Amino acid sequence: MILSLIPHIEYCHPTLYEGIERVVSPWSSSWLFWWLVADLVCLCVAMIFTPGLIKSRIQALLGIQKRQSIFSPTSFTDLRTIVSSALFTLISFSLGLFLWCYHPQTCSHSVFLKAMACVASWLVIKTVLMALVFYVFFDFKRFSEQSPTVAQCHFFAALGVFAAVCMRLFLPENLTIVSSIMLIITALAFAIIGVVKILQHFFGEIIDFLHIFLYLCMVEILPFMLMVSVYLTMC
Repeated sequence: MILSLIPHIEYCHPTLYEGIERVVSPWSSSWLFWWLVADLVCLCVAMIFTPGLIKSRIQALLGIQKRQSIFSPTSFTDLRTIVSSALFTLISFSLGLFLWCYHPQTCSHSVFLKAMACVASWLVIKTVLMALVFYVFFDFKRFSEQSPTVAQCHFFAALGVFAAVCMRLFLPENLTIVSSIMLIITALAFAIIGVVKILQHFFGEIIDFLHIFLYLCMVEILPFMLMVSVYLTMC
């Protein structure tokens, strides 16, 4: 059993189940396992309805495959792929936020739903702020051209977070550090690719590095810090 592989976990708040006291933790909560399964199902659905999904996204993100428009084959053209990819991103980020801000006193399904609400709010706020910035400095067409790239960055970050979550839950005690390393690598890769894409997009425009720095603070850093702060305050 997984519980026997993680003896260092601190348990509290026992609950009654068929007259027997049982502790609640991420490693003993069936609801968390089913959210993990739902996340995997969303990923599989996206890959089934869009063959070559990951390969085409890597090519588009790295600029290996030039996209003529947002309706090209490398975009999320299938509605089922759009919905399942968005759900995969939302659930993966929520699982990551929940597990890495985990405290025994806050291990409950309601707290996880709060984490999901925070992540959803973060994604919405980030999208609105990005649209506002592009509306002020460019036009809405430029925002529509940039949106698929942001979605691809989120999708690949969600893949890394999903892998880290699986490592966190299922690896034995002496290997759980691998999950933290995986999460750090994912965060660094996400940050580097995001900055590079922003510089590429703004390159040649009449915008100096101060405006780019303000964009990063307003659209990327502040919403993320706000999300984590709100979640920790709520829980």
